[in-house]
Amino acid sequence: MEKQVEHEGIVASICGSSMVVRVVASSACAGCDSKANCISFGSNQKDIHIENFTGNYESGERVKVVMQQSLGFRALCFGYAIPCVATLTTLIVAYQITGNELVSDYRHC
Repeated sequence: MEKQVEHEGIVASICGSSMVVRVVASSACAGCDSKANCISFGSNQKDIHIENFTGNYESGERVKVVMQQSLGFRALCFGYAIPCVATLTTLIVAYQITGNELVSDYRHC
């Protein structure tokens, strides 16, 4: 069975089929194996956006959010790695086409 990451939080808001759960990082994060990939590490409070949830919840209700550890790695890729590679690729291609660093630099467009 795959490792899971659990966080307890409070439902901040519900809008249709999406919910925002506010979690507070605790001192237990220091000993957690997943802290490097966790959205809660390094800050006191984070919001987790949950789409297409099942069940009846109300704002202010305490809930436990559970996810597979591999989803944290996937989120890391989609949130940081892919945008970084896309940005660098765009700058390299723009430089190769124009031959001018100023034209390929986004600040001078």
